[in-house]
Amino acid sequence: MRHFGVFATFVTNQPDAIKKEIYRQADNIFLYNFSNDSDLSLVSQASMVDADTVRSIVRTLPPRMCLALGHVVCNLPILVNVDAFDSPPTGLTRLFFQREKDPVSVAVRGHRSTEP
Repeated sequence: MRHFGVFATFVTNQPDAIKKEIYRQADNIFLYNFSNDSDLSLVSQASMVDADTVRSIVRTLPPRMCLALGHVVCNLPILVNVDAFDSPPTGLTRLFFQREKDPVSVAVRGHRSTEP
């Protein structure tokens, strides 16, 4: 997959839930502020940067800032500002396809609906 430019992306709040073998194959890592020592040790093993440097940087990151590691930054630890997210932080799901409420437009497509 990687030879064709297709890369897997893992997003997690529990880095220990991902196996060490997966981390060793990671090309890039983006870390936000968290302070769990075992998680930081696990994730830092996947980068070319020593674990103490990763720990000291990640623990002090302000909101909307992340530490980028890996090929994307030529294996140098780089801090990146992240734009604010335009959705509520409560985890509200935004639907890609909205359900149509207009019975006329639904009927035109060949479906019948009794909803108003």
